[in-house]
Amino acid sequence: MLTASGLYAPLLAVAAPLAGLCLGPILATLFGSAASAAPRGSGTETQAWINSIMNGGAAGGAALAGFASGRPILALALAAAAAAAAAASAGITAAIGKPEQDAGARSQQAVTAGPQAR
Repeated sequence: MLTASGLYAPLLAVAAPLAGLCLGPILATLFGSAASAAPRGSGTETQAWINSIMNGGAAGGAALAGFASGRPILALALAAAAAAAAAASAGITAAIGKPEQDAGARSQQAVTAGPQAR
């Protein structure tokens, strides 16, 4: 979208802020989730790997955007592929769901809920 809107400055002025609107919450969620999922003592390494992956993705995206900037059909195809990948990722994430609680947490909930919950 941003590649195509670069041809028309007013559209770029609207599209660029909209594209970055959710960046802060997404990054906070990403780094927070990674920190909680990382094994004890390896949080810094986990954060470094995520940062490296993000930088690689940004470099690859910039290269693709530069390549597709003069080819509107290619830019549209790349945008459609990115949207399909995002939808697939969201579907897989929803299908996986939350991890199960450990046995200790389940038994504690049963004790506090009383006999009617068993």
